Amino acid sequence: MKIFWFLIASTLIAQCPPIDTCVPQTCAYLPANPLPGRGYGWIDFLYWEGIERGLEYAMQNQGTALDQNLHLHEPEFGFHPAFRLGAGYHLSHDSWDLEAFWTRYTHHTSNQTSQSIFSIWTCASAFQNNAFLSLWGNASAKWHLHANCIDLALKNRLFMTPALSLEPSFGLKLALLQQRYAVQYANGNTSLTSSLQSIHFISSSISMNNRSLNVGPAASILTKWNVWNTLNLLASLSGSLFASRFSVSRHEFDVSFTNAVQLDSLIEKESYWTLRPQAAATFGLGWSHCFRSLYLGLSASYEAQVFWKQNMLYRFIDQTNAAMIAPTQGHLFFHGLTVDLFADF
Repeated sequence: MKIFWFLIASTLIAQCPPIDTCVPQTCAYLPANPLPGRGYGWIDFLYWEGIERGLEYAMQNQGTALDQNLHLHEPEFGFHPAFRLGAGYHLSHDSWDLEAFWTRYTHHTSNQTSQSIFSIWTCASAFQNNAFLSLWGNASAKWHLHANCIDLALKNRLFMTPALSLEPSFGLKLALLQQRYAVQYANGNTSLTSSLQSIHFISSSISMNNRSLNVGPAASILTKWNVWNTLNLLASLSGSLFASRFSVSRHEFDVSFTNAVQLDSLIEKESYWTLRPQAAATFGLGWSHCFRSLYLGLSASYEAQVFWKQNMLYRFIDQTNAAMIAPTQGHLFFHGLTVDLFADF
């Protein structure tokens, strides 16, 4: 049996002879033996949607007092352009490459709603412990995300058959994710406290920041299957395990009126280290061709990424105990179209 598998492997390897010139049709997509000392680079146009869970800012009862149908409002996420820049160098040992790339994505979104709104982010002890009596006429939310990722990797090329190649890589990944979230409630109701004192809710404004610096080992595998001439099916999987430094802050400012205007302010800050995983996957179609000494590639693919538990903003969960708070721990997602232009020179 061992002899049988050895003969099959020898046959496959024999069908994929090493070459010294640029022949994209052989051994899938890349030349089998790129010349050491040559460089390459690529630029990606990204059209991605950034989504984070746990950003609901308003709640409305669309039913009755006895048969409630609660509807949650969150910022409107959408697709936005972004980019990725990369460069690499062919090393002189065993088809290894050294490469680095930078991905940048920014996103700004806002949303608002009105009529009979229950606040979600207002502190439970606000308004002299009467926050649970508030009902707002207007609510708005603004979310800003700035994401920068830098990858440094060693990559190898393994040609399994004339039509199939694998490119495993490993290295270091750094991700700086900065978020700002502002929620405002206005035009509140007038209610009676437990002491039968009238209180009018004027506004509640909450400004929050969530910054995470993530660094850790990363690994990936890229497969390329030549389906016809210079066209290839592409698929990849990658993952990282980060040591993450979170810096979270919250500033709330509340205005109400009893016998006089009441101004309340609450500031919270915290920083800590923890572990966070990250994963990504792509699937698409690529084309490549050799123009004398210049090797060009163009591909279009669907790409999806997830950063686990990046929303660590504090939300109050108990109306009577201000200490009962919990981070939302929502995941951060990216997905959309990636168009890649590659040149090996």
